[in-house]
Amino acid sequence: MGEWANKNRLKAGEILAPNLKVDVPTMEIMLKRRSYDMRPINESVLQTQQQIADLLYQLKIVPKQVNIREATLTDQQYATITPDSIKTKA
Repeated sequence: MGEWANKNRLKAGEILAPNLKVDVPTMEIMLKRRSYDMRPINESVLQTQQQIADLLYQLKIVPKQVNIREATLTDQQYATITPDSIKTKA
């Protein structure tokens, strides 16, 4: 999905914009600012995800506080499902 989104920013924007209540041109700009490649989950990723979860809770978008680590697989669980092409990017 990430590879497709990287190559089809406009189409991805058309799909996402109505759900996020953003116009398509703005959504396309937002999508162009990021890369949607898969990457290994590490401490930095977990910290960033927790910051996002905390912000969404503070903004009352999420009704209860979320602990990202409670929803995260162990290293061994990730290792069994991570494609080799992603493991080599670590």
